[in-house]
Amino acid sequence: MRIHGRMVAALFFGGLAAVVLVVLTKNLPTILPGSVARQISRNNEGFVVVLVAGPWIQFVRPRLRGYVLEIPIAVAGGLVLLALGLWLYHGSWPSQYASLNESAFGLAVVIPYLQLRRPLPVWAWGVPIGAVAIPAIGGGNALTTNLAEVFGTVFFVAVTVDFVDRGILDGSPVPRARVLVWIGAMVVAVGLMHVATDRTPNNVAESVIRYTSRVNEMFMASAILVLYFSILCPDLRRRVGPPCVSAEPAPDPGRARLARHML
Repeated sequence: MRIHGRMVAALFFGGLAAVVLVVLTKNLPTILPGSVARQISRNNEGFVVVLVAGPWIQFVRPRLRGYVLEIPIAVAGGLVLLALGLWLYHGSWPSQYASLNESAFGLAVVIPYLQLRRPLPVWAWGVPIGAVAIPAIGGGNALTTNLAEVFGTVFFVAVTVDFVDRGILDGSPVPRARVLVWIGAMVVAVGLMHVATDRTPNNVAESVIRYTSRVNEMFMASAILVLYFSILCPDLRRRVGPPCVSAEPAPDPGRARLARHML
């Protein structure tokens, strides 16, 4: 089972990494029709989020659980991603590389968040709530607009692991109906955003749609994470759930009989 799981992980994440590489090198239009290639390329930042968050959940998080430095290590991982984001943002990179800075900034928050024990402490709910509240309060502010994909990364990963399928992190059974509805909703949302987006919004509703369209990639990232952990590899929750509480050792019947005879 463990070897099978590793093979699935290698094929899944390896295939996703290959797609990201082809997009970054701008070779996708030579493989797929132009319209299809453009749609896939638009989701590249979401693919990168899955390529970091997915292996962290499957391979890193279980190995850090219970270790005294698990949170400091996760925070250090977040700081590395923050530094990567700054490097991509301030460096002279081609646009397809520079645009990944938002995914890196979002993941800088997501990685420590994923490492927190479940059920979440009350203060931790401020992370996904803040990812919605800050853009809502900021409105059309240029900064919140530019950080849309950062907020989208934080919000959609949090919703995925703490609402859609909590078992991804706490080992509970797969809520199949909710999972299937969510995947379908995310795919439909991606299509609707491309159709309904108004480049020059004239009212609040159109402004919300316009802002939401900026996080299309994270709709797809959420759907892919659920597809992998809830549909393809549900057995992984045996490893990623919380440590089992050790029970008291069962009494030895032989010793009990000996004690009675001695009395």
